[in-house]
Amino acid sequence: MDLGCGNGSHMLDLSRHGFTVTGFDISESGLELARDKFKRNRLRANFFVGSMRQPLPFSNEEFDAIICLRTLNHGEKDQVQKTVNEMRRVLKTNLRKRNEFSGFCARGFSSQNSTHGY
Repeated sequence: MDLGCGNGSHMLDLSRHGFTVTGFDISESGLELARDKFKRNRLRANFFVGSMRQPLPFSNEEFDAIICLRTLNHGEKDQVQKTVNEMRRVLKTNLRKRNEFSGFCARGFSSQNSTHGY
């Protein structure tokens, strides 16, 4: 899943390499751009509109991987922590145990508490 997928550019690259992709974004207009991009390239994806600050509308352990680029850090510390917890919930357990969050979110947040000083 691409959480905060915008116009779907990252998803498009993954889809071209054979991955099944899901995009989630708060912007309906961004999702329309993504849908058009996928249609033009004759690729398939699932798209959902919603806020990452709310419980994600997916089942527990639904995804093999989640990317969340340049979007997670927009919010207060407690909101970001809740989003990270939701990401962990929808990520498959065997992958969660690896705890390989990268970039901004991983170093600073855990399911227990936050140590990042932003």
